[in-house]
Amino acid sequence: MRLVKLILSFIYLLLISVRNFLYETGLLKTYNFDTPIISIGNITVGGNGKTPMTMYIANKLIEKKYRVGIISRGYKKKNKGTIIVSNGNELLSSAILSGDEAYLMAKKIRKAYVISDENKVRGTKIMIEKYKPNIILLDDGFQHRKINKKLDIILINSKIPISSYKLLPYGLLREPISNIDKADMIITTYGSELSININKNGPIYNSDMKFSIKKEYEGKLIPCEIEDEKLLAFCGIANANLFINEVQKMNLKISEKLIFIDHVAYSKNLISKICTIMKNKKIDSLITTEKDFVKLPRNFLDKISLYVLCMEVNFDKNINFIDKLLNSIK
Repeated sequence: MRLVKLILSFIYLLLISVRNFLYETGLLKTYNFDTPIISIGNITVGGNGKTPMTMYIANKLIEKKYRVGIISRGYKKKNKGTIIVSNGNELLSSAILSGDEAYLMAKKIRKAYVISDENKVRGTKIMIEKYKPNIILLDDGFQHRKINKKLDIILINSKIPISSYKLLPYGLLREPISNIDKADMIITTYGSELSININKNGPIYNSDMKFSIKKEYEGKLIPCEIEDEKLLAFCGIANANLFINEVQKMNLKISEKLIFIDHVAYSKNLISKICTIMKNKKIDSLITTEKDFVKLPRNFLDKISLYVLCMEVNFDKNINFIDKLLNSIK
């Protein structure tokens, strides 16, 4: 199996090298837009904090009176094509139709325009024509070469071990580590102690995540404390270990754990499985992530007690990160 993964990694390297060459030589078309586009991406698969970072940047820009548009691929969404998730005023779609990440961002940043589209060029054109934002955030855009971006940000998860910095499928790298040099800005997430050395002339900023627990009540999340309750922890995210580790650090009574595939759809069968375990194990409440919460059906939430682990980006106040970001796109 190891040899097979090594061979597949070599083939993968050839494919992405050819693709990058075609873009760099102009043989594949790229698109320029007058609106500044900021990409928030990564060089490894999943679990780097792109969604909370995108929400953090969007909220800070909105506080500074910018009209912010967000383009998301809408991974594993039910409907293909362009889906307007939020018009900057109200939600116009659902997590199932538009994708969990796009919906979560639209739900938490009501003043942002959010479009879910697997064709990001098309989504960007529609965003500009319909809403005329003065900044667009391209969620997971580092590998997207069709759009020329004003600023390319890479997030690097400090918790990833050095052994994982190998190309897919042998490791977690989406492209060679040397391609970090193409980024305009690097942000470490979940702390500053990286397992790799980065030789980069551009700025590197350190961020961390703040975790808190909130209780679901009529579709809203309210700050709370968990008392002596037996919990079932479940999630379907890329970095499930992060979720499990964080709830365990809080000394909660986790009686059962369920880990599903990333971007899992909570079907009737899956909901039934969760309910059966709750009944058989005499579980008091459930705890999950925000990304999972937005996909849970209302008729299920009405029957159970649910806690949600929320995460927010945290920068050192002395950094003035957003001001530095805005200076970079002038």
